[in-house]
Amino acid sequence: MRNVETISDRSGSISLQRSPQLFDSGYDLPLIQAFKKIRYGAFAGLPSRDTLNVDLLLKAGALTRCHVLDVRADDPENFRFEFYGADARIGAGGFRHHRVGDHESLLLRRYACLEYSRIKGLGQPDLTQVHIDTAWSSTTFRRLILPFGERGEVTHFLIFFEPVAE
Repeated sequence: MRNVETISDRSGSISLQRSPQLFDSGYDLPLIQAFKKIRYGAFAGLPSRDTLNVDLLLKAGALTRCHVLDVRADDPENFRFEFYGADARIGAGGFRHHRVGDHESLLLRRYACLEYSRIKGLGQPDLTQVHIDTAWSSTTFRRLILPFGERGEVTHFLIFFEPVAE
């Protein structure tokens, strides 16, 4: 596999396979189409947090498989979930209003901090296939992060995921 990174500790490992050509990859989720319309339509540039609403999520069929993450803090451990989808069960359900740093698993917390910081710095959408293998869980999913912001600064992520059959 190309573009693969691995994060590991004694509790397990997380492998990330990036899709560098997100919009040219042929992977055409309804959510990507909705984001393209916002980003390249009347609201050229980084979409505002105000454009991110439940209607967009419902149209994309993504409401239960997404999170909205406030990334305005300098420390990624202090990024806070504004919305945490009902189907999101990796380590903790009901994570709404919690910080990334509140996650019990050091491995998952480290992974999230590294990834979210990287994507915030780039200000670009990111599509990655993620495989998590720990003593308590083994799962693979595709994760799409769409950045939203104000005045050219990333303030929020819409994080969408879909399970991958193993």
